[in-house]
Amino acid sequence: MKTWKRSFKLLSYNFSSVILFEVIFKLLSAALLIPALYATINYSIKLAGINFLSFRTIKKYLMAPTTYVAILIIMMLVSIYFLVNI
Repeated sequence: MKTWKRSFKLLSYNFSSVILFEVIFKLLSAALLIPALYATINYSIKLAGINFLSFRTIKKYLMAPTTYVAILIIMMLVSIYFLVNI
């Protein structure tokens, strides 16, 4: 019980610092993740030989092997993001 009281006292003392750190950390990590995902998707589209995705080109994009490599890279990036943020 003594440990809980001490922990609560420390948290209440440093609450603003903890909140500020969490907000900055989440914003920076999202600012790094979103462009990385966007670049990965765009690069896989270019490697598939497509200029842009449409209903006509989606089949070609999904049949390209680079699409599945891009999906694996995206899954790894998102996994690392969740691992760091937990």
